[in-house]
Amino acid sequence: KAEVSGTPFTVEVEYYLPDFVIEADGTFTTRTADENNPVAKIKVYKFNEVYFDGWLFKNHPDEHGSFKDNLYSISIVKSLTK
Repeated sequence: KAEVSGTPFTVEVEYYLPDFVIEADGTFTTRTADENNPVAKIKVYKFNEVYFDGWLFKNHPDEHGSFKDNLYSISIVKSLTK
């Protein structure tokens, strides 16, 4: 979890898949390590309560129930390898 400075939010990245695909059996996985279709499964906490629990899609930021708030937005910019 990471606090977002100057906001009431804390963000937790549960999963990151750089080349997201859903297999025939319904399994979420990645085809490659390349950022072809990056997605992240996140939880956003507002004042320590779950405010959003869902997926962010870099290539489709407004689809699939992405994070919505009147003042703030969250998007995938890129990943960093450590």
